[in-house]
Amino acid sequence: MSKLKKPEGLEDWYEDAMEHAFLNVFRT
Repeated sequence: MSKLKKPEGLEDWYEDAMEHAFLNVFRT
């Protein structure tokens, strides 16, 4: 999770986190 150390990649990390959460909702 090197993205957490890069403020510039925060948006990308946020999108990834939301995408994973979104997929997890439909996986269960």
